[in-house]
Amino acid sequence: DDDDEEPVETSSQPSASTDTNKPEPLQQEEALCDEEYRGTMRFQVMQGGRGIGTLLLGMLKLKEVHAKQLPKMTPEYVVQLMFEKHHRSIVCVSAGAVVGGLTYRPWGGGKNDQAFAELAFLTVDAGQQVRGIGTRLLNRLKTQLVADGFKRILTYADHFAIGFFKQQGFKREI
Repeated sequence: DDDDEEPVETSSQPSASTDTNKPEPLQQEEALCDEEYRGTMRFQVMQGGRGIGTLLLGMLKLKEVHAKQLPKMTPEYVVQLMFEKHHRSIVCVSAGAVVGGLTYRPWGGGKNDQAFAELAFLTVDAGQQVRGIGTRLLNRLKTQLVADGFKRILTYADHFAIGFFKQQGFKREI
């Protein structure tokens, strides 16, 4: 249903929070950093149309997370975008299991003023939500896009996700 989605755009520059009275997000971030440092959490960047062995398995596991968390999207549509050669995915693996990820497509060259990235999917397994994994994934994407010269991200968010994207600096207007 198209009425459930709204365009949302933002700069790909990560912004620092100005509210110092909220220690919980900082604690979540520190816990995730600790998991990465210990090697129990990692992030892998994968490009659609490429992958063998564990890379392909990671993409297939991410497809399952996307399909489960986005029930209005058909599994065929999810697979079509994820494995299309221009799309890329960032997969979050924690304790050996794929717990979330995102799929996006860069449009235009990074030095082009009109260039942007379209965020197709950003999902975290229901049992892993509210830990900061979605924020960490999005910050990874922003960092990658800035390095590649992109300044904007466009996504269509359902009503349940609008609050999350607003917290990340996204705006409704394009």
